[in-house]
Amino acid sequence: MSRRTANESAADQGLGGRGLARRTGAVTGPRKPRLTSPGSGGNGRPGGRTRDRRTAAATVALVALLLGGCGLPGRTEPRYLGPAATANATPDRVEQPPTREGAATASDLVTRFLASSVGGNGAGADPEEARTETQKRMRTFLTQSGSTRWLPGQKLQVVKVARISEELGKEAGTWTVSVEGQLIGTLDERGVLNQEPTQDRGQPSVWNFKVVSVGGPLMIEDAPKDTMLLSDWALDEWYLQQPIYFWETGVDSRKKLVPDLRYMSKLLLRAQRVAQVLSWLARPSDLVQPVAEGLAADVDIKDIPVVTRDAVTINLGFKAIGKEDELRRAANQIRWSLEAHPRVTLTIENKERGIHSDGFEGDNAAVEAGAEISPERFCIVDGVARPVDLSSGSTPTIFAQGGDNTWVVSAAINRSKTHAALVRQPDPRGKQTLYVSAADAATTNPSKYLPVGVSGAKLTRPVWIERPAQLFLVSDGMALWAVTPPTASAPARVEKVSGPQGDAPTSGISSLAVAPDGRRIAFISNGAVNVASLLFDNGKLTGLGTYRKVYTSLGENRAVGWLTETSLAVGGTRNPAALAGDAYSLVSITVDSTAEKPLPERDRNATAQSVITQMSVRIASPSGQQGGVLIMFESNGVAHNVYSQDIGPLQLIGPQPSASPTGPQQLPPAKAPFYAD
Repeated sequence: MSRRTANESAADQGLGGRGLARRTGAVTGPRKPRLTSPGSGGNGRPGGRTRDRRTAAATVALVALLLGGCGLPGRTEPRYLGPAATANATPDRVEQPPTREGAATASDLVTRFLASSVGGNGAGADPEEARTETQKRMRTFLTQSGSTRWLPGQKLQVVKVARISEELGKEAGTWTVSVEGQLIGTLDERGVLNQEPTQDRGQPSVWNFKVVSVGGPLMIEDAPKDTMLLSDWALDEWYLQQPIYFWETGVDSRKKLVPDLRYMSKLLLRAQRVAQVLSWLARPSDLVQPVAEGLAADVDIKDIPVVTRDAVTINLGFKAIGKEDELRRAANQIRWSLEAHPRVTLTIENKERGIHSDGFEGDNAAVEAGAEISPERFCIVDGVARPVDLSSGSTPTIFAQGGDNTWVVSAAINRSKTHAALVRQPDPRGKQTLYVSAADAATTNPSKYLPVGVSGAKLTRPVWIERPAQLFLVSDGMALWAVTPPTASAPARVEKVSGPQGDAPTSGISSLAVAPDGRRIAFISNGAVNVASLLFDNGKLTGLGTYRKVYTSLGENRAVGWLTETSLAVGGTRNPAALAGDAYSLVSITVDSTAEKPLPERDRNATAQSVITQMSVRIASPSGQQGGVLIMFESNGVAHNVYSQDIGPLQLIGPQPSASPTGPQQLPPAKAPFYAD
């Protein structure tokens, strides 16, 4: 029962339950706390989050306001099922955030307070009204004198909580509650989590609360005075991670959509969420803005959208007349941006013009990238790039044995198997050199490869970009290089990629991965994880744009891959400060550093002894039609698969070729695993 098969059910492999459980003292690590329910009476039983389901009349009023198991033998394709897209929208109901009623301990009260700030970023049609309502709710936790002293301002700051502890105060009936963690950033009214430019990640911050109970319920006497705080697990519980999409720029034809991570308050009804998304589509976030543009100006929304369970109709003004092609692109953009992707129809002055979002899937490059349920896996065995599975008896011609497919330490191949790159190191003490496949490599045996002049003490595994331009990216530790493979009429072209806008260097890059849209890159530079936009002009890569750092809880970051359109898998070494029962070296994390989870989720300690140096990830289709995120990595010189509840060495399948005459009689283990890009 230690490992699972490729065809185990999604229910068996999926994420575990997400309820909030009681917290009664110190809490460590990125685990989500739970709240005691009002009826628990402080007896230690975990209860669900406090809910105040509103009546049908209240719901109608809000709408009116808007109008104002065990492993099986024969396993073939291991999977980690991650947070793939869902076809089901969040239930259309309004839930009240936690209140102070029922808090059993001082730390429980503060836990609730850190969740009561939901909506404080100004979510909804009237941001100022939303902030006022949020602060009114938060003041119910405070004593009268505490409320007078609390001057939170307009910011909603998100905190990654590492530990909450409480101590008895010097006075009877008082406690000091300390919240230790890191400030992630500020959540704004556009649903964007912005990093604080002056925040210091070197040392954790501490926020102190004074809690009192003198002949009555627990209340907060003193709270941090100049801000509203929202815990990272409250963000996960009370906001939806909702990517919205923008059309890319810098490309003349075959444009695709670029995702932009936003956070949607669950306090909003479905019709309100649609209106919120439409307002957000006016402008991309700073990370995406260099490579994408807002919703076209001709999409002049005239009336409140008509929202049903699986369709949205939006009426436009007269400026949209004659712009049908542009409007169809807008309809697809809006459909991708809405939760569960309901069909979108655009009307003009209340007249049907046949403008629908049918065929929207083709506008997202990640759909094609994640279309294969069981994509072919590759690895390096005894210095040869080859498929993991040889049972079919066929190997891509481009990876045929012999020729330059020797002394290989890492490799890459495109999905059509027409281009490949090899990092070769004939002398273990010498430099590594990049070779790319010749123009006729897919038709010759053995395939021809050409050195392109990129070499160094250690090269990253090359990465293929399918679009907007077809090329390889690789780093030699000093610079980032774009390599366009040769054609029958032109030699290979090697160009240095200029660094990102900011102080993140392109020197010291040890791992990199490109998102399926081809407009964002994740890379590890000098141990720091970064995400940046990829700038193209007329289809030519010109450099890296705006970047942001991604902060993990690992000891060292060494390998990175795209897990979903808006989250990464990061591998490395365990945090040396982690306790034995809470150690791991592989995590998933959003591109804004909020939601971090050890992988595999069912056994967060499975990678405790791993030192992950390379990784390859194949994301699932964001349309929700396919399931499964596939992860392979190298640790301690051996390739591994990530299963739903543990990890295991990658097993070669089918008849194996003879070992190298100069090598051992038995094939060494597989290394440097990778999927086609």
